[in-house]
Amino acid sequence: MAGIGFPGGLLRVCFSYSVELLLSRTFKPFRIKAAFPICAFLLFTLLTVPHLGKVWLNGLYDFLCVGVAFPIILLMAASGTPQNGAGEKFCRFLGDVSYPVYVAHYPIMYLYYHWVWNNGISSFRETLPQALAVFFGSLALAYLVLKVYDEP
Repeated sequence: MAGIGFPGGLLRVCFSYSVELLLSRTFKPFRIKAAFPICAFLLFTLLTVPHLGKVWLNGLYDFLCVGVAFPIILLMAASGTPQNGAGEKFCRFLGDVSYPVYVAHYPIMYLYYHWVWNNGISSFRETLPQALAVFFGSLALAYLVLKVYDEP
């Protein structure tokens, strides 16, 4: 993929933007109970599928996830409503912090990748404490960006 970075990235952005525009203009909310646990389970299941062996099979799986499964999960999640006050606060927090997480995690992830590559680490078990620190550090930085920059 390194040789087709820009055209591949442009294709990904154009596809995602077009699908988002289509969904936003044609979406009719429907009622779905327990949308959060259902969508979380579906995402967990789809994102934990291991390498399928053949390049074309992985490409087909990725395409089906991005082109079919993820838009359906997005529609289901947008149709759900929190069942209690705590759920509503949690969903609002996730929505508020989603863009700052998207922006803020990149520098932290590249520092993490650099550390992993320089130390020749090959298993996730070796980096679990650092991976948790990256996760919670990204979330804390995103919350700080939200409060200091986005909201004001």
